[in-house]
Amino acid sequence: MRLIAILILFLLTGNYYAQVIQQYKFRLNPAHENDFFGVSPVFVNNLFIAGSPQYDKYGENTGAAFLFNSNSLQSSPRIIIPPTRHANAFFGFWIHFIDDIVYISAVRDSANGSTADRGAVYCYKPEGDSLRYLGRIISNYPRARYFGSDIDKKGARLVIGSRTAFYTQTMYSGAVMAFTVTDSTLVEDTVLFRRVPQKAENFGAAVSLNNGYLFVGAPQAQDIALFVGAVDIFRDSGGTLTYITTLLPDTPANSTMYGTEIATNESQLIISAPGGIGAPDDYTGLVYIYDSFPPFKLRRKLSAPVRSIRGFGNSIKLRSDTLFVGALGGGDVQADGYAFLYKLSTGTDIPVLSLKPTDHLFGQAFGQYVDFSGNKFQVGSPQDKRGLSNSGSLYYFVVNPTGVSNEENKEENALFANFPNPFNTSTVIAYRLKAGGRVQLFVYDMLGNEVAQLVNEDKPPGYHEVSLDASKLASGVYLYKLQAGSFVQTRKLMLLK
Repeated sequence: MRLIAILILFLLTGNYYAQVIQQYKFRLNPAHENDFFGVSPVFVNNLFIAGSPQYDKYGENTGAAFLFNSNSLQSSPRIIIPPTRHANAFFGFWIHFIDDIVYISAVRDSANGSTADRGAVYCYKPEGDSLRYLGRIISNYPRARYFGSDIDKKGARLVIGSRTAFYTQTMYSGAVMAFTVTDSTLVEDTVLFRRVPQKAENFGAAVSLNNGYLFVGAPQAQDIALFVGAVDIFRDSGGTLTYITTLLPDTPANSTMYGTEIATNESQLIISAPGGIGAPDDYTGLVYIYDSFPPFKLRRKLSAPVRSIRGFGNSIKLRSDTLFVGALGGGDVQADGYAFLYKLSTGTDIPVLSLKPTDHLFGQAFGQYVDFSGNKFQVGSPQDKRGLSNSGSLYYFVVNPTGVSNEENKEENALFANFPNPFNTSTVIAYRLKAGGRVQLFVYDMLGNEVAQLVNEDKPPGYHEVSLDASKLASGVYLYKLQAGSFVQTRKLMLLK
């Protein structure tokens, strides 16, 4: 497998703060029509990966993912394919890296032995510069079409969208499958639908877990008007998911596709509405920013800083308070896509970075997929038509870190919010250690009395999780404190029985 990697000098657009040092463009060689290379790029430690869901090397359109090493950009990527190939499986349709596991969706896979379109999610463990296959996840629900449309995990809760799952034998509206994860088992305990499902709502196209809540996008929901979109919110209380409310755009327009992408941090809920076919000519797309806790108050909206483009918010990635937004373009011969980086803590709507390809080609969909890690950025352009129609490409940027920082530094100590929270009886607390050593993680009541010792021993550096069994504690608010060397951090948790 050879790869074409082109180093392109980048011309910065606009008066922004960060500057691009290098830009690489990757294309498959040989490429095939409709490979759609550049789908769902994701950083995996010092590696990065992108999907090609109709990769046709084997004449089956099985799909593949391509794994690159950021320390050796000129080297050929590793090709990741499922252990058993199935025609038109769309392997690589969606990729996530969560808790040191890479999840790769094959949304039309028939690996479960039934008809196509059921879908499967393949799991891999990063090891050095490769991925070790662990196994696959399939749903027990017999009508789970496009299973793997989106994925998220917090603690023991794993959720997977199935955006065209059938609610009845003849009506598809989408669903979300919720699993409980332990050390050795994965149990599918809930299948969620909309309260009043309607055809083609794409419920489950986007999912996000945060602060004890599950947020589910239905970007073609018809609550207000045709295809405006909606986001349903569920409370996750110790294994039970309960619907609580629905968010709708405050400025609806035809085909806004509100709920196409969802991202969350401890205080913010980000929902994109990039628009679609039939949207008004002046609708370029919006990104809504809410509180990520009740009553989920709308704080502000971001709109495209370049008015000639469309599809602003087609892809979003959030790291701490840094938001990366893709806008795939369309509707204008010069609108071949952008990607914008925002520092949400500044309160300004001016991006600190704007990325655009210098090798212009109308309709290449630059910005359809985005990801970033520190000062490195990926932008997928899966409809790039150079050479062969929709063969696709992937852009890789290295940026001067001035004005661009990822506060979620994986090299620093951190104590994370417990999940779920509030909780009933059991919750998971995660923490990260920069260096190994003695660790104490204790729980206290609001009077300062110690009620539980979760960790009191030496621990190696890295990410750790521990469960709190609160079956003998009374309902109320408690504090949990992590001490590792000179580092001390305290957080609150709420027990509801």
